[in-house]
Parts: sequence; structure tokens; C-alpha cells
Amino acid sequence: GQLLIACLACPQLGVNIPNGWESVDGEDKYLYALLVLMNTNFKLKNHMQSANEADLGLVTGLAYFVKPMGYSQHLKHLATQTDTSTCNGFKAITSAKTKILSGIRSTGVHACFYLVAYLLMILSYHNMDWVLLTTLLSFALITLYIIYNIACQFKIHFKDQMCQVPDKLQLPDGIEPQFTILKCHCPVHKQKCQTLHSLNLMLGVGRTDGEEIEQDWSSLNPIFNSTNPCMSQGNHDG
Repeated sequence: GQLLIACLACPQLGVNIPNGWESVDGEDKYLYALLVLMNTNFKLKNHMQSANEADLGLVTGLAYFVKPMGYSQHLKHLATQTDTSTCNGFKAITSAKTKILSGIRSTGVHACFYLVAYLLMILSYHNMDWVLLTTLLSFALITLYIIYNIACQFKIHFKDQMCQVPDKLQLPDGIEPQFTILKCHCPVHKQKCQTLHSLNLMLGVGRTDGEEIEQDWSSLNPIFNSTNPCMSQGNHDG
């Protein structure tokens, strides 16, 4: 992420948070809260082409993409996800399990504002773990909100799965993330789930709706036909 343009609103040491911010009173912790949006776009898949050596990338693993080597190694030895939803049935889960993999290099794109990874296998929470935790490396953390359309499912095994990533990517001790759901997605969840994860009921998030990432997908979807046949390195450069 060396080429990322930093968000001026996100808490950054030496930039926009004062000395002693770690010891702030509980009621003021929201001042240094980090809100992270996560989502997956299954339209931005990528077909299998020739070997990457035939099209070397210029900025592979820089800018808005995770470094491909660590990411692919992380996924290589992990079991396929077989969890069933404890809430309603969601398109994100059913799409992940029914995607046709023949001739496909990646089944979509997973983004965590703003770090991106291709889904190198059928979507599992392991993909999101890596992208999320890589994103958080850049920030000072005291209070963390993870906004995801199926946050109620993602959080169930998050702590256990975090133990499967390198130590440097794991959350610092004492950080207990708050899991919440994008506002327009929340009504399709069960009532109990809505109550636990509604942004309207979370302290310290203001009027955040969490739908910004969906708005970005709507502008990116038209380029699908251009990125679909590209080799992975060309996609990174684009």
C-alpha cells in the first residue's frame, strides 16, 4: 500500500491524533475510531489466461492491492468454507458456493476500503481476513468498527481464523472490533441480528451508512468486459 492516498479522516499516528490518545476516556474513544468497510463484487471476475511470467506487472502488490505472494500462500493450505448461515440466506454466501470455477482465475474482487484482492478460490472468510488485517496495519487502533453486509456471519469465527495469519497481521491485544451491517442491507437480516448490528444503534459512528463501497462497485461494474480477459498482472496495473 505504499502508493495509497491516505484518508485524512482515519486515525494516523503523527498526523491527526494527539499524544496520549491511547488513554482517552471511554466516552471519547469514538474520536479515534476507525470505520472499515468490506464487500465483495462477483461481477469483476477474471478468466484464466497464460502464465503471469508472460505479462510482468509494474506495480503488483502496490497501490490498492495486497501483495499476491503472501495472500496466495495464506489461502493455499486452508480448507474450503462449509459454514451455513445462522441468519437469513444471503446472496454473498450462495454466490460464493455456486460459482463455476472452470477457466476462472478469480471469482470476483474483495475490497476493504481501500485495499483490494482477487478471490483466488471460492469466496471464504479467509479471503476477507487477509485483506482486512492487511489494511489495518496502517492505522493506530483504539476502537474499530467493521462494516460488512454479512458481518453477523463473518464475526463468528473471526478470532479463530485470525490465529491462522502471521503474527504481524493480528489485531493488537485489547482491540475488540464492533461488527455492524451496511444500513441498506440491514433490513434483510433477522430482527435479532438487526438489533445487534444496526449502525443506527452503534455509539460513535454518527450517521454513517456504510454503503459507499456499493456506490464504488456501481461505477466499476461497466469495466467488467475489459478486465475479465486480462492477466492478473495487467489487472493490477489497470
